[in-house]
Amino acid sequence: AEGRREAALESFRRGLEISERIVEHFGETPESLRDLSVSLNKVGDVEVAEGRREAALESFRRGLEIRERIVAHFGETPQSLRDLFVSLAKVGDVDVAEGRREAALEAFRRGLEISSARWRMLRFRLASLWRSPGRAVPESRHC
Repeated sequence: AEGRREAALESFRRGLEISERIVEHFGETPESLRDLSVSLNKVGDVEVAEGRREAALESFRRGLEIRERIVAHFGETPQSLRDLFVSLAKVGDVDVAEGRREAALEAFRRGLEISSARWRMLRFRLASLWRSPGRAVPESRHC
C-alpha cells in the first residue's frame, strides 16, 4: 500500500505542478485556481495517509488560501462556498489529530458559518424560482 501511496503522491505532485503552470501562464480564473486547490488537497490527503500531518496541513492551508481568494475575487457561489467549507474541514481535521483544539474549533466554526451562508443562498434561489412567472406548480395530492 505504501508504494501505491508514493506513486499517487508523485502523480498528484505532477498535477500540482501543471496546475501551477496553468495559473502562471493563463492567469487566475476561478477554474484554474480551483484546479490548483484541488491538487493541493489531493497531495494533502496522501500526506495524511502517510502520517505526515504537518506537510498535509501546509498543503491544506495553501488550498484554503486559494479558495478564500476565489471567493474574494470572484464572489460567492454554491461551489466556491462548498470548496471553502471542505478546505476548512481538512485543516480542522489535521488540527484535531495534532491536538490543536482551539485551531480546530476555529476552522470548524468558520466552516459552519460558510455552510449556513450557502444554505441561505440556496433557499433564496429556491424562493426566487417559486416566485418566477410561468413556474410549474406541483399538484397538491390529498388522500
